[in-house]
Amino acid sequence: MSENALVLDGIGKRYGSVVAVENVSLAVRRGTRHAVIGPNGAGKSTLFALMAGTIRPSSGRVELLGEDVTKLSDHHRARKGLAKTMQRSSVFGSMTLRENVLLGAERRHGRPARVVGGHSGKAVEAAMAALDQVGLLERAGAQASELSHGERKQLEVALALAVDPAVLLFDEPTAGMSAAETDRFVEVVQGLSRDITVLIIEHDLDVVFTLADQVSVLHLGALIADGRPDEIRSSELVQRIYLGDHTEVNGE
Repeated sequence: MSENALVLDGIGKRYGSVVAVENVSLAVRRGTRHAVIGPNGAGKSTLFALMAGTIRPSSGRVELLGEDVTKLSDHHRARKGLAKTMQRSSVFGSMTLRENVLLGAERRHGRPARVVGGHSGKAVEAAMAALDQVGLLERAGAQASELSHGERKQLEVALALAVDPAVLLFDEPTAGMSAAETDRFVEVVQGLSRDITVLIIEHDLDVVFTLADQVSVLHLGALIADGRPDEIRSSELVQRIYLGDHTEVNGE
C-alpha cells in the first residue's frame, strides 16, 4: 500500500497561451491534513479541480490511493474514495438535511439516488452518523434552506462523509463564514478520523496553521514551497511572495 493518498506528478494546465498551473508535483500522505495556500491568481482553484477530476490536465499525472486516475472523471474518482466540497453550495434547500445526506449515502451503498422512501438501512445509518459527526443530527428533519451559511458548509461536510471517503478535498471552506462558524468548522475537521486524508485549499491562515500538518504554497501556478507549518511560517520566500511580512504569518 502506498504511503501517499494523493500524488501530483508534474501536473500542468494551460488555456491556450495562458498557464494556470505549471509542473506541480506534491504528495499528500495518508492520514494527514495538507493545506494549499497562495495569493489570488496563484492557481489554487485550478489545482483543486485537477485533483478532483473536474478538469483534465494538459500535462502530468494524478495518482489516488496508488492508482493512476489522470483520465478519470470526478464521478469515477468519487467511486474510488475521493470526496470534495466546493466554494459554491451543493445542497438542496427544498430538502431536509437527512434527505440531502441520504442522496450521497445511497450512491455509496450502490443504490439509485432517491428522494422519498426505500432507503437502505446502511444508507440511513451512514447519513445519520455523518450528520452527528458535524453536529447537525438534532436538525436532521429541518429544511436545508433554514440553515445559516456556516451550517450549510457543515451539511456539505456531512454529504462528503456519507460516502465514506478515503480522501476529502475542501475548496475555500471558510469563505463567508463568521468567526464562530469558522471555529465550528475547524472543530469538525479536527474531529475527523485519521483514516480520512484531508486536503484543504484555504485563504484563512489561522485555519491553515491550526489544522495543517503540511503546507504547500502556490505562486503564479507554480509550487514555491512545501513543508511543515513552522517551516512555511519562517520561510523568507513565502513571506516576501505571499504573506507580505512576519506579522501576517503569525496571524497577528
